Amino acid sequence: MGKPTKFNALLYQLLDERLRTVENGGTPTFTDMRHMFYECRNKFLKKYLELTEIDLEGDQYSGFEHAITYWCQKYCREHGMNEELYWRVREMLNIWAKGKATCEGEVEKFLIEKNTRERVSKSCSFILLCEKETVSRELMKRLQGEGYKLNIVATGGKSPSDVKEAVLEAVDSFDKDDPTFYFLVLHDFDIAGVEIFFDLKRHYNNVIDVGVNQEFIHSWNCNLRLVEEQVKNKGFHKKLEEYIQNSDYTQEDFNYLQGEKVSAKKWIGKRIEIDAIHVEYGIEPFVKYIVDKIQKECKLWDLSRIGVEDFELDEPDNPFEEALKEFNEDILGQVREIEEKIDEPLDTVHNLVWNVTHGFEWDIIHLKNKYGIGYNKEINKYEVSSDEMSNLERKYQDGFFREYVPDYKDELKEINDQIKRYEGDVREGKEDLENQKDDLQKDVDKSAEEDKEVKEFKDELDNFDWGKDEFEALEVPDEKDVIKAVIEKLQGRLEELEEDLSKAERRDLSQH
Repeated sequence: MGKPTKFNALLYQLLDERLRTVENGGTPTFTDMRHMFYECRNKFLKKYLELTEIDLEGDQYSGFEHAITYWCQKYCREHGMNEELYWRVREMLNIWAKGKATCEGEVEKFLIEKNTRERVSKSCSFILLCEKETVSRELMKRLQGEGYKLNIVATGGKSPSDVKEAVLEAVDSFDKDDPTFYFLVLHDFDIAGVEIFFDLKRHYNNVIDVGVNQEFIHSWNCNLRLVEEQVKNKGFHKKLEEYIQNSDYTQEDFNYLQGEKVSAKKWIGKRIEIDAIHVEYGIEPFVKYIVDKIQKECKLWDLSRIGVEDFELDEPDNPFEEALKEFNEDILGQVREIEEKIDEPLDTVHNLVWNVTHGFEWDIIHLKNKYGIGYNKEINKYEVSSDEMSNLERKYQDGFFREYVPDYKDELKEINDQIKRYEGDVREGKEDLENQKDDLQKDVDKSAEEDKEVKEFKDELDNFDWGKDEFEALEVPDEKDVIKAVIEKLQGRLEELEEDLSKAERRDLSQH
């Protein structure tokens, strides 16, 4: 491992702590290699206040990786394990290496591969690309808690080209000329991270920069000594300089990243990584910055991606049909009431002596025929089918086919247009549009209720002569009288039968 360093000693101490957790039956906190590096770096800078950088020669992160590999191999040797499988020790400590990009949020977590890329933008109002999986997990929970529906793409430390390939395929389905779907990019403030953002921005206009930059640092008043670090650039990044000239970034930002030239092909610049801020300040700076950016830059939302479909208005019940129905139910229902009263004392003897009751039933049958009152089995209701009623229905025939929704098609279109271009807080979008639709439905129903012709139709129904007085004047038979009449009829019939039998017996006797 070469010359011992204070940084490596501190790193080994942190690894020993994780090992003790495992040996005691616990599970160390999940982390990845990059996040572990900044955890150790911050502890180092806090412990050695006289230093501004960690004491590793060459590329600091590469030195960190070699140190962890050395510690794991040493553990393998001490425990009789195969040194070539040293990575199993690191994973035992819940420290994970670089991996493929993953997506999760409103969809179940999956690896972003060629056959899964189209799922990245499903069921969400925006996508958040974050380079660091540790930060991504916390961000997803917090932003979902704020009410946003999002999918997070965690690159897991893979190269920018892998990430761009997955993301660009996802945005191919978006409307590039009039975009209402957003892609938020949380990146390190380094050359690679900023170029990721600009490369995506070239292909899709609604890529929003929520990455670490000067604005981010100032918004949280970060301690630069803890989060800033030097970086060696082996060339001049002309492409990045061209990007910055036509953006919100400044020449000062480029100079910060590119740094000072120290030799023909070497520059010493600076960078600030997500992990460095997260280790020191937690997730709160990222949540606040992202929410502020959403409210500032994301004006129109495509709500169809979170399950909002075009609204439709319900055609209200036809008021003419309703008026006629009410007439049949409330007024003609009285016919049934009277009929039931008349039938009640007759039911016990009806099958025996129909001719006794026929006179009573004939009266009501006569009135029903006179006024065209019949029982409609299909609707299980009484209705009037006289010529007078037919004339009345014909007079208002247009009303029975009248629809009220078409008068509000423009207002309905205005609501449905917002589904693809919702202006406002996306978290309230679905409820807001549903309320707008409900209010419009009330207007439609009110227009049906206040139809002037409906009032005229109801007035004519109120004055319609259906024989109410004659029905009410019908005599309701007394049950005792009916029974007496039945007994008399039965007695008379019995006497007739006995007389017939007597005559037959006498004939038989005379023949013998």
